[in-house]
Amino acid sequence: MSPVPVETYYAPSARLDSEQISYQLRDIVDEGRITEVLNAAPYIAMITNSARQIVFGNTELLRFLDIPADLLDGQRPGEILGCSHSADHPGGCGTGRNCRFCGLVGVLLESWKSEQRVMDEARLFIQQKGKAIACDVRVTASPLHIGSDLFLLVFLDDISSQKKRERLERTFFHDVMNTAGGVKNLAMYLAETGCEKAVRTSRMLVEQSSLLIEEIRSQRLLIDAESDILAISPRFIDSLVLFTEAGSAAESLKESEHRSIEYLPASPYVDVYTDPVLVKRVLLNMLKNALEATPAGGHIRFEMEYAATDVTFRVWNLGAIPDEVGSQIFHRSFSTKGPGRGTGTYSMRLITEQYLDGSVSFVSDKESGTQFEIRIPRKPCFFPVDQRA
Repeated sequence: MSPVPVETYYAPSARLDSEQISYQLRDIVDEGRITEVLNAAPYIAMITNSARQIVFGNTELLRFLDIPADLLDGQRPGEILGCSHSADHPGGCGTGRNCRFCGLVGVLLESWKSEQRVMDEARLFIQQKGKAIACDVRVTASPLHIGSDLFLLVFLDDISSQKKRERLERTFFHDVMNTAGGVKNLAMYLAETGCEKAVRTSRMLVEQSSLLIEEIRSQRLLIDAESDILAISPRFIDSLVLFTEAGSAAESLKESEHRSIEYLPASPYVDVYTDPVLVKRVLLNMLKNALEATPAGGHIRFEMEYAATDVTFRVWNLGAIPDEVGSQIFHRSFSTKGPGRGTGTYSMRLITEQYLDGSVSFVSDKESGTQFEIRIPRKPCFFPVDQRA
């Protein structure tokens, strides 16, 4: 073990050195046909030691990572998979503040402590071939005794497709059917009502129909984005147009009732080369989330500023996000609103980072509240601040 362990937020940081891991790998190989069996498995499997380091990774793991076996080099699961939180703390995977809520690390620690088979689900945001990928996995860990040493057999089963299907069944069909039911009832009422009420009812029918169309569009966009087939239509657009149109759309949301939006636009305004439809959708999601987190009578703040290379949009609300929520807020299917929800913040990050070449982040504490921020590059060319095309 490393002589001076680092203080951590969760799991111990101590590691075995390369020579010790080599001896452990030799013992595992000499034990019998364990490695052959794991290499034949159609799913990711690994053997970890007491320091949660990977001593052996099967063929499926190496294929998934597209690396040779020697690059495992005693890394921990989150490190070799490229988990977005594995570098949050000097101790590496399992030691950071957000690692306290990681299902993968939790399974390893529980199985090691109990020396029993443990299984749970985990949401991971990993890097693969230069791309950030959100995935849901089922993690299983079982103790493995070899000589005087105790190891863990760890299996990762990708259940992302299952989670996508569950989300669509619970969220898409539930919400769309509710809205469609409202349209049907209003249409029936319109057919029965007199002329005096027809105008008002017709307006309500239009609003409900618009909600239905927007819900379908949102889900379609998310499916296309995850399937890597989302079409991008960039063009030059005034940053103030993005700002004002997103704000106007937010004011028409039902979440904005009895709540106000304070606007702080940057001046002078600049031109941005981007897809305005996608940018406004991301901004609307940010505004909607802030409004939902704000009690009646409260307000949120929407601001914009620019730099030579990018434009930044920020949305603030007074409420604070708990640590256990903040660590998973950009994960697919995670939500405080109930099972099967949680595509809003996930789609914000997916669209901004994968299709708009921008970034999404947030800060939150009880004293200052919560602020989400997106940065959109002004590429392919930049304009002086006193000029606009």
